[in-house]
Amino acid sequence: MINIRHKLNDALLIHGGHIGYGTRPKERMKGYNKINLYLGLIKCKNLGIKKALLTAYDDNIGSVKTILDFDGVLKTR
Repeated sequence: MINIRHKLNDALLIHGGHIGYGTRPKERMKGYNKINLYLGLIKCKNLGIKKALLTAYDDNIGSVKTILDFDGVLKTR
């Protein structure tokens, strides 16, 4: 599952970002979120989003790794 948010409100700037993706627990650790993120970034580019914001909890190692695999920049609050 993937969600593309064309515009961000105040809440999405803190938690959510432009792209949200998820995989059911049984299918995790199989690389599906990398595919989701890749396709999501293409869609964002086609929508004119030059810098896509993604958020993840610090303890969500899978999402953090996926973001880093696409040269994402991690910022902590």
